[in-house]
Amino acid sequence: AGREAAEVDSSKCAFCLTCFRICPHGAVSVDSEKNAASISVVSCQACGICVAECPAKAISLPGFTDEALAAGIEAGASMTVFACENSAVPAGKAAKMQGNGTKVNMVTVPCAGKVDPRLVLAALEKGAQKVLLLGCHPESCQYLSGSSRGAKRIKRLSEMLGKAGFDGSRVAFG
Repeated sequence: AGREAAEVDSSKCAFCLTCFRICPHGAVSVDSEKNAASISVVSCQACGICVAECPAKAISLPGFTDEALAAGIEAGASMTVFACENSAVPAGKAAKMQGNGTKVNMVTVPCAGKVDPRLVLAALEKGAQKVLLLGCHPESCQYLSGSSRGAKRIKRLSEMLGKAGFDGSRVAFG
């Protein structure tokens, strides 16, 4: 991927091994000295799936931290699009050039599997009428399961928004 590997903050790691179970590249191992997960810089493909799935938020991806992605969310955009850099960014740029007057805020992510529901909610809080997560076709995902994981997260978020009395169709995966 040409990026730095994901990193585990062993002081935050709950040692639940969620990252170990979900890493599509087998890059996570157990560091028994630290009682924490460890990520191989050789095997890690820097997709960020483990970052979004870590319940303790103990994993970060240099260059694609949640804070950096949140900073890319523009207030007042009609639509915020979190676009996988491997498939959706080129398509998104072409669509943006077509232009239909809609103010679109595109946030590049390494993989659809990296997008945490909190980022989607942040975009809605900043005024986006619609938030799209665009990823690879599930059978063509460079990171094997990232697109499927992102789609499932968006579906759950849409359902939760609906149960809370909001329009769940404001968030979608494509």
